[in-house]
Amino acid sequence: METAAVRLFLLTIAGVIACATFSASAQESLRFSTSPKHSQSNYADNKAVAELEALAKGGNSHALLELAESYRKGGRGIEPDPVRARGYFDQAIAAGNVNAAQRLGSILVKGDGLAADPAAGLKLLEGAAEKDHLWALYDLGEIYRRGLGGLRPDPQKAESYLTRAKDAGNTSAGLVLAAAQLKGDGVVSNPHKAVAELEALAKGGNSHALLELAESYRKGGRGIEPDPVRARGYFDQAIAAGNVNAAQRLGSILVKGDGLAADPAAGLKLLEGAAEKDHLWALYDLGEIYRRGLGGLRPDPQKAESYLTRAKDAGNTSAGLVLAAAQLKGDGVVSDPHKAVAELEALAKGGNSHALLELAESYRKGGRGIEPDPVRARGYFDQAIAAGNVNAAQRLGSILVKGDGLAADPAAGLKLLEGAAEKDHLWALYDLGDLYARGYPPVRRNRPLGKKLLALAASRGLSQSYVRMAQAELRGEFGRISISRAMNFLKTAELAGNKHAVVARADAYLNPPRGAKANPQRAIRILRDAAGNGNEAAARSLIDVRRRGRGRMLKSNLNEARREFEKYRDILGASARHEEFLLKAASTRRQYAALSKEYFKFEDRERLMGDLFATNVNAALYIVQSKLRSKDMYKGRLNGVATSNSIRAILLACKGIKGSSSCGPYPISSKAFLLIDRYY
Repeated sequence: METAAVRLFLLTIAGVIACATFSASAQESLRFSTSPKHSQSNYADNKAVAELEALAKGGNSHALLELAESYRKGGRGIEPDPVRARGYFDQAIAAGNVNAAQRLGSILVKGDGLAADPAAGLKLLEGAAEKDHLWALYDLGEIYRRGLGGLRPDPQKAESYLTRAKDAGNTSAGLVLAAAQLKGDGVVSNPHKAVAELEALAKGGNSHALLELAESYRKGGRGIEPDPVRARGYFDQAIAAGNVNAAQRLGSILVKGDGLAADPAAGLKLLEGAAEKDHLWALYDLGEIYRRGLGGLRPDPQKAESYLTRAKDAGNTSAGLVLAAAQLKGDGVVSDPHKAVAELEALAKGGNSHALLELAESYRKGGRGIEPDPVRARGYFDQAIAAGNVNAAQRLGSILVKGDGLAADPAAGLKLLEGAAEKDHLWALYDLGDLYARGYPPVRRNRPLGKKLLALAASRGLSQSYVRMAQAELRGEFGRISISRAMNFLKTAELAGNKHAVVARADAYLNPPRGAKANPQRAIRILRDAAGNGNEAAARSLIDVRRRGRGRMLKSNLNEARREFEKYRDILGASARHEEFLLKAASTRRQYAALSKEYFKFEDRERLMGDLFATNVNAALYIVQSKLRSKDMYKGRLNGVATSNSIRAILLACKGIKGSSSCGPYPISSKAFLLIDRYY
């Protein structure tokens, strides 16, 4: 996969046509037509096309190529016309325009605006490459590096063509080749040669090479030692050379402290500067920072929505998707489910498989004014899978095995998970490993297979698999309990940057396996050390342990929990309000009523109900009673007590939930309470 630095660099040159020599009046018309300030844009477009067609009739191959591209892409009042486009391409090639052969060859391999014909495309590119056309050589290198057009990747051919392009003066080819050699991405890995090439380009002032070096020394790996000082130096040089992508990347890194020392204030300044230049990903990053409360900033729903909307309107589809998904749940922005669904459906109609998946999950779960609709949900899942979304296959597979919101179909679910796993989907490997490790009817336990699949997912980069293997060792799911193997797995996960591994390690001392002694004080020290280093998951777990206690060995202590909360509030981000709510004492009807009133002010209550149930089951029951009374489904007193009236009302409510066989075997459960809160 191309790196962000290279990909964004190539966007700046993708539309350039070498040696275009049509008349000054045609050039002026085209410039005029692209300006949104002019009301006569259609007139200018028509004038430009007429001028180009006059030149084309005179045999001007550059005008023929310009017309071919105009009718291929369409826009600015020109209707796309693939037949006409192909005709102009063929005329330009017949007139000897090698640029036209290169462009049409690349287009036919990818099927970009014209019907794909990889064999014909390759033939055109190879012909242009024989004439040492820089971009034909580059295109062939990328085709064989990435396996485009249905071709098998060929590292040797890829390197050969990119090297020829580079040696002939194509700087972009040198940059792509070096970036690929760094990671072994479609060519033979050669990180030291790659770094030497990038440093040579950087000395010549190439800001994209500077950015690539910055990222290489920030991350390290493949024989390159991480070097934060060197990385920061390269970032600063790239920014000084005017590379806005570098400003966006460094800004995001400094806010999060990802491989460089955190400096949220400096990071925000860089991102805001890039956003002023309408950088799509700087706008996106700022939206996510204010939505999720990253870098110790308090969440700001208005700023989050403003930045994400600007990014979406400027063409960042990911921003539109994130904003719609957040509006569905009120997750860091103001909840607006109907607006969100309309936005997702618009994206889905355009073929966006991620929007299809988001809609599938929305209609599966329901809630927030959206009726659960299993049939519609399944339809969206199937469309997303048909569009090639492997995440959708993994999600639907997991859902069908368990019957979670859709009718259970374990055989179909396993088939989907196995198909996704064959495509190296790490969570599909994880899900299969988890199913076989513990056995989930009708999936029969197969310990060796479960361990093998989890280990495979871990070896390919899913650090959560190490955490799951540690849990399996502590539970005896792989055979005999092994605390030492469990701790080694957790240590590996921590070294890989998994923030939840330290929580699992502390939990092993709070809830030890058979034959081991609990050590709650050691667990608390582990969590405090991690929270002190900025680990939000550890801070939340520490507060939870103090708030709920752990039976006889560690009593609940709200005052201690509040002290921990105040100490680590700044790293809790968007979850700070959630944690503060859970720390409120409630044991009387009046206190339950106050807590219930505040509870319903939360937009995203998915995790909140589960945590409240574990902390104060009576307060959680009071909330369910009040919700059911508002729907005229409960006639008893609001008291937070599990009376026969309360249980009957909960069972009746569960029966009315579409797409769910039940709320579980027990009416007084976090699952039942969560489903009732979601659906009513």
